[in-house]
Amino acid sequence: MQTRTLALMGFTALLSGCVVSNPYSETVEDYVAAESKIALGMSIDEVDRVLAPTQHRLSLSERKRDKRFSKQGQEILVRYYRSGWQPDGRLTDDEYTPYRFDNGKLTAIGELATTHIVLAL
Repeated sequence: MQTRTLALMGFTALLSGCVVSNPYSETVEDYVAAESKIALGMSIDEVDRVLAPTQHRLSLSERKRDKRFSKQGQEILVRYYRSGWQPDGRLTDDEYTPYRFDNGKLTAIGELATTHIVLAL
């Protein structure tokens, strides 16, 4: 009986060692847990305090760069946060959520954040 218990414990330990964590899925999990704390009208700093920590596992090359525009005296910043992941080895736009800030205040989240820029330019 004791041999059987030890064998079962060893097998369980072996299986638990097989669980591989990856920075992408963990980043997405952290993002999903934090995104509900974001509201339109927040400042860039307020949004970054909530969402930037969710991105800490990503290298600089795995992050999408901000886009900056100026339109009729209004400064527009689009900041991207990793919010999805497909295990295909590619980084694609649908794995990031854009956040649009007009003059430092959050005005749009998601696809509309970039659609309005294209229409406005």
